[in-house]
Amino acid sequence: MNNDVVNNSTELDTLAQASDRSFAAPTEHSLNAKSRVFSQLVEESSEDQKRKKLPSVFQHTDYREYLSEFFAVKKELSPAYSASAFVRRAGLGANSRGYLKLVIDGKRNLTPATVRAFSEALGLTSQESLYFENLVHFNQSEKAQDRKYYFERLLVASQGVRSKKLLVLESQYQLMNHWYIMAIRELVAIEQFVEDPSWIVRALKGGLSTLEVEQALKALMSLGLVTRDPQTRKLKQNEGLMEVLPHEFSPFLVNFHLGMIERAKEAIRDDDFSLRTAMGITLSCPKEKMPEIKKMIDEFSAQLLEKFGTLQTGIDSVIQVNFQAFHLTNPRIHQNRKEPKNV
Repeated sequence: MNNDVVNNSTELDTLAQASDRSFAAPTEHSLNAKSRVFSQLVEESSEDQKRKKLPSVFQHTDYREYLSEFFAVKKELSPAYSASAFVRRAGLGANSRGYLKLVIDGKRNLTPATVRAFSEALGLTSQESLYFENLVHFNQSEKAQDRKYYFERLLVASQGVRSKKLLVLESQYQLMNHWYIMAIRELVAIEQFVEDPSWIVRALKGGLSTLEVEQALKALMSLGLVTRDPQTRKLKQNEGLMEVLPHEFSPFLVNFHLGMIERAKEAIRDDDFSLRTAMGITLSCPKEKMPEIKKMIDEFSAQLLEKFGTLQTGIDSVIQVNFQAFHLTNPRIHQNRKEPKNV
């Protein structure tokens, strides 16, 4: 017999035996292992799907609304989920079971420590945690300068993932943070208006730069406060009158008013009396009358807008009318006030 044939036959037998071992019936152990792996993959896929359905913190400008939506969606995806489960994951202890609801309802604020704990319970990434932290401080800060500081940090934290809500708020921030943006909006309505940054710089007081004017026009367009006429292609106001509600823009209105007060100081100092007026009333009255004073000022400003802000022809100037009402006495004099004793 040919040795080559014998050797080939032996090799074939060896390959056949190896093939039999490769296609041998799986053992119970191997089946259980594969089942566990498959179950794990299915579970991970299910968890990924659930995470995708959770709200994104970047879509919110109010952290309490975000927490409320997060909890509602989490509860819908997992009916067994509870505020206690959230608190446990945050590591806050059993005594804090009602803390989440108190925060959502605005009855409690988050501290630096609980902000970190909530970020953990929410499963936030590093960028999301940074946004959430600054959003909390932005919402909770009482001083306008603090809110301005944290809002600017929100813009940094949301780079690349900025929501439409935040973009609108950013435009509002630009609108109210700079006195000249509203002035340029009104300037658009005058008959002599020229859509040229250099012309606008010359037309307005205050020493503006062409860059500031260009940014202002961009902000006005993005907010829809100025639009382009489809026939003439010229800029025009989208609405004749615009009212800004203080509570909506309170973080940013401070700089707006300070800027206009600076313009008032310049007018009082430099302008002829025929082009401006200035008056003030100093009076003593019960502090409880301040809301009534504010109401009278609001009503008068509404009358001015209604009478002069709706004119359609002969518009050739932009005029600023300021109202300020404030206490000259220190609020502390009302604390622990004692009635004088009769002698």
